Amino acid sequence: MKRDPQLPNWQLIIQAVDALNGCVSTSQIREYFIEHFLPEGRIKNIPYDSKMITVNSPSRIHYGGGKQPRRTDSNNQYDKLFLNNEKKFELYDPAKHGVWEIVKDHLGTLSIRKITEPDLKLIESTAEVIENAAEFRNIADGSSVAFDRFSNFFHWYYFPDLNVFAPSKFIGYKNTNLINYSGKGNGGETQAVLNKWFRKLEVGTKEYELVSAQLKDFSDFVGKKLSAKVFNGSGGLYLLSNAVNSSIYPDETTQGVYLEGRTKQVTINAIERNTRARKKCIDHYGAICFVCNFDFSANYGKELGSGFIHVHHILDIALVGKEYVVNPINDLRPLCPNCHAMVHRTKPAMHPNDLKAIIDKNT
Repeated sequence: MKRDPQLPNWQLIIQAVDALNGCVSTSQIREYFIEHFLPEGRIKNIPYDSKMITVNSPSRIHYGGGKQPRRTDSNNQYDKLFLNNEKKFELYDPAKHGVWEIVKDHLGTLSIRKITEPDLKLIESTAEVIENAAEFRNIADGSSVAFDRFSNFFHWYYFPDLNVFAPSKFIGYKNTNLINYSGKGNGGETQAVLNKWFRKLEVGTKEYELVSAQLKDFSDFVGKKLSAKVFNGSGGLYLLSNAVNSSIYPDETTQGVYLEGRTKQVTINAIERNTRARKKCIDHYGAICFVCNFDFSANYGKELGSGFIHVHHILDIALVGKEYVVNPINDLRPLCPNCHAMVHRTKPAMHPNDLKAIIDKNT
């Protein structure tokens, strides 16, 4: 069999694997090429071309067909082979070999991952809900089913401490993340279990207006439109109910002027958050602990730790109990959870400078 000059080398590799009963080594493919395909100069490219079309080959991201983020169950022409434990190539079958994905992180780096479908067991605690919501923070990176379906979600749950919204089907099942989320499941059953801890905001209230404005900012950040169902009664906006704590050490931040105070229950018996004030503070000081200089990005990597920090009010607004104008630079400081907990060991909370002096004295 002579090589068709119009046929790419990777297609000939697929023909060879198929002809050899679908489980062959690189050397067997090479022998098949020598016997059936000419010119022999193409033989030297077999290792590279075979990696490009092998769904579980980490090296495929370096070759043409493997440079585009996608799932391998999308019938792409380059997702044709699977390398088994015996280092032999098989014709790829998603049902047998699982679904893999070429993913791009927020730095633009490509990698290969196997998608593990969530077991679709309903969550049993708020800790599980918050863990799932934290996974949704990287939705703007794209290259996920959740990102593609963003505009289809119309029940949104807000987590001020994480500064993120997440849909019910994403947070309602155990161990869900952007890699394994496939859109499967029943929104009705996830909403039913979430209703144990969350309350739906009443349209027309000040609280609803604030949260809906935050959701619109969030969708703008992601670069996606919101479903009209969110606001027309079919869907809704939700917050943790008054009796539920959203975190052990809540972040304390709730345009030119930032009004703080107005003690009310939003997630825990806490103060209304102003995410713009938080952003101004972090833009000025950085997402690094003001007291101990701990940098989550440097210690846990940019993908996991980037942007994570608590924001502390120097003036203990839980004791003020009234509305006042806060200056994000003068009145707020970024603190790691440990230092944040320590400053609140006293009432009123000690100044971060005082805690820094204690650390200096004891180290």
